[in-house]
Amino acid sequence: MISIVNTECHVPKTFSDLAKIAAWGRLGLEGEVRLIFTEPHREVLVTPDMPAPIAPLATHYVVPLGKMTMQVEFYRSEPVLDVDQMTEPSGG
Repeated sequence: MISIVNTECHVPKTFSDLAKIAAWGRLGLEGEVRLIFTEPHREVLVTPDMPAPIAPLATHYVVPLGKMTMQVEFYRSEPVLDVDQMTEPSGG
C-alpha cells in the first residue's frame, strides 16, 4: 500500500504518475471534499464516515469543502471501505 496525505492548502491536480500503475485508491479524510469523476460525470461527498473508492484509471479531482486533511491510499485490489477495517480484501 502507498499512502499520500494532503491538506486544503495543497491538493494535487492529479496523481497521474501513480494512476499509471492502475491501482485502486481509497480516499479518506478529516473534513469534507467533493470527489468529482469526469467520465462519466459523477460527484461524491467524502467525509470521515464515508470514505470513497477510486477505480483504477478513473479520471477525477477533488474540491476541498473547508479545512481538511486528505489521505489517499493505493491498493492492488478494491479496498474495503469499512472505516473500522483499513485493509485490502482477501487475495489483495
